Amino acid sequence: MSLDKYLNHYLDWEKAGPFLAFSFAGLIVIIALILICAKIVGAGKNYTEDEDEEELNPRKKKKRPMTAGERWIERFYSLIFSNTSILFFISAYYLTDRFLQYFPEAWAVWQDYDDFILLAALLCSTLLNNLLDRIIVRLRSLTNEDRAAMKLVAMIYLILIFAYIKFIYEDNNYDELIMYFITLMIGRFVYFDASFHDFIVAMGAALKNIPFLILVLAYSGAMCYIGFTSKFLWTSNGVIVSVFITHLFMDIAIFFIHHTRIVRLITRKSKKQ
Repeated sequence: MSLDKYLNHYLDWEKAGPFLAFSFAGLIVIIALILICAKIVGAGKNYTEDEDEEELNPRKKKKRPMTAGERWIERFYSLIFSNTSILFFISAYYLTDRFLQYFPEAWAVWQDYDDFILLAALLCSTLLNNLLDRIIVRLRSLTNEDRAAMKLVAMIYLILIFAYIKFIYEDNNYDELIMYFITLMIGRFVYFDASFHDFIVAMGAALKNIPFLILVLAYSGAMCYIGFTSKFLWTSNGVIVSVFITHLFMDIAIFFIHHTRIVRLITRKSKKQ
């Protein structure tokens, strides 16, 4: 099957439109659930970006405090963006390996330098993650430690996806990528100056965000189910590519809902009440 056929299918508005609408509906449900839970728990004080800088520079214009619900929503967004970036690098490798077979000269180069190209794809995925949660949708409340924790949770998400592919879906096409990814996962903790305390701290930060992992699994799982049953997602793509396409639609929904400031209006109204 040609690349043009794939693009014509996924860019067809009659097919993509309903799937995008479902991604909006699912995201709205998730946001509502997060806001309700935050209100019930009453988690933490409001957060103002750059509070330390405001103390050092009183003339600096103060920014609107963020509620606990908004901070939790930003963590949810961050996890989806981290998943998208990792899925991008895995899908790029899989699709390149699949379609370059039709181009003998390019295939020969790929066979010789595929490991280096895979590392380049990993670097691009890191840049994509920074682009998503720092520029396209700026997540104000997240610290570097928060982002690191969400990336670790994203790795757990991918391990669960790989486990599904390997043991339930019974697909062995991703075995090489699974081993490569597990190596990266181990390398996340095993380095020269690492300590057991660093590992415990990192895992503790990740475990605190497990509820967001459950939400993303439910959200992406429901969208994949709708996509496969409606024939919008093709099983011929493989599970990873289909999950990546699903995350792209989730990113689009996040972009529009974030920039329409619906969440801010809801939290502001709730605070006044």
